[in-house]
This record gives sequence, structure tokens and C-alpha cells, in this order.
Amino acid sequence: MRGMQESFGLICLDILTQFARPDTALQLLDLCVTLLRPGGVLLSDNALRSGRVLDPGREDASTQGIAAFNEAIMRHPRLVSSIIPLRDGVSMSVKVG
Repeated sequence: MRGMQESFGLICLDILTQFARPDTALQLLDLCVTLLRPGGVLLSDNALRSGRVLDPGREDASTQGIAAFNEAIMRHPRLVSSIIPLRDGVSMSVKVG
């Protein structure tokens, strides 16, 4: 996604479970917010990670990254977000402003 000049009204992420480092999900979030048009929607699959995102003892990097991603979308000043408990969880964020 780096180097893309286009902007998008919808971005779907279904790769958050694939990262070996927890900070990779946050880097991807920054890219998505940059590429998303105002009013655009960011959908992310596996937001609940079978409930493991709530385990304070989570040790695997991808679950740590998803938990950090979830926290970041909820606190992000340019996003209004919600997590829908559908299957393994889907987060939906709308870019404001």
C-alpha cells in the first residue's frame, strides 16, 4: 500500500492475523487512514481473535497486534469505530473529517 496515490471509499483488511510483529498492524492502520477518503469505511476481519484479544496473557504477536489495532481504531481522532461480534469479529471504522 505504500506509494499508492489513490484514495478509497472502502478498504477491507483480512490479513491482521498474518503479522509476525505486533506493530505491523498499527503501521497498516496508518496507511489505511491516509488512503481512506473522508466518509470512507475500513472493515477489518478477525477483530476478536476467538476472544484472545481480551486475554492479558496473550503471547502471540498477531493477537497482540490485533489488540493494539482495536485499541488504536477506538482512540483514533479521525475514526469512529465499532467491533461487531460476527463470527471472529469485524471492526468497522468510518473516517471523519
